[in-house]
Parts: sequence; C-alpha cells; structure tokens
Amino acid sequence: MKERVLDRLVISLAATLIGVVVFVVVLALVPESPQRIVAGIVAAVVGFVGVLGMPLLLDFLVHRTPPVEEDPYTLRDQRAALVRGLVDLLPQLPDGLVWQAENALTKVGVHPVVPDGEPVDPGRHHVVGTEPPLDTALVNTVARTIRPGYADGDRLVSHPKVVVYTMDPER
Repeated sequence: MKERVLDRLVISLAATLIGVVVFVVVLALVPESPQRIVAGIVAAVVGFVGVLGMPLLLDFLVHRTPPVEEDPYTLRDQRAALVRGLVDLLPQLPDGLVWQAENALTKVGVHPVVPDGEPVDPGRHHVVGTEPPLDTALVNTVARTIRPGYADGDRLVSHPKVVVYTMDPER
C-alpha cells in the first residue's frame, strides 16, 4: 500500500512540474498580449488538471489489473499442507536429509514434540507400546518417544509415537 501512495505522490509532483514548465514556456514564447494571458490560463489549467488527472491516468496505465490480495486462509491451508507433507516424509528420509528438513521446519516455526516424562495424553500422543515402570509414580507417563511428533506453533501437526509406563500390559 505504501508503494502505491509513493507512486501517486511522485506522479503528482511530475504532473505539477510539467504544468509549471508549460506555463513558463508559454510566458517566454508568447508575446505580451491578450493571447499570452489566455495561453497562461490554459497552461495553468493544464498543470492543474495534470495534478488531478495524471495520477489517475498513469495509475490506470501502470496498474491495469487491480492488485490481487491473497486469501490468508488459502495461504494458511497451503502452508499447513506443505508442513504436513514434509513431516510425513521425515521417517522415510535418510538421516542427513532428516537433519536438513528439521532445520528448515524449525526456521518456519515447526518444532519436534518429544514428550518423554510427561503424563500421557491420548489426544496428543499416539501410544505404540507399554512397559512396566520401575516406580509406580511413573504410571501413565511417557517412558520414551519412538518417533517425535511435530507442532506448528501451538498446533499439533503429527502426534508423537510413544511408549507409556503402565501396570496393565494389555493397554
């Protein structure tokens, strides 16, 4: 938006300068007479119309199509699909590429979720195994993460796959 305002200001200044130049040329070339007064008035009107009309005319010529504003929901959805696709590919990539992909994700605000030692939350953790705890205080906590999940800011993109401490081996 600032660029368009600046463009219009430059165009207005240029049109004003053209009007002044025309006015000065008319004063210099037309001999002292009633025609000089009429020519001066015409030059002033041309300059004034230039100040008002040139920006609109040039804006039309330069920007024939109105600027298209991106739909923020579309961009957000596209970003989410891209992040989700890359996160889903991570387990299939060689270690060197995983490192690069995780660095790229971190740069855009996506971070790994490794919930080791946290209470298990079925809404945020995908339990893939259980094991008995050494201390009963650890029941229903995450023993270890098999595969990290990923979060884009506060939004969970993929659930971490975890092993949970439990007294019930069938869980």
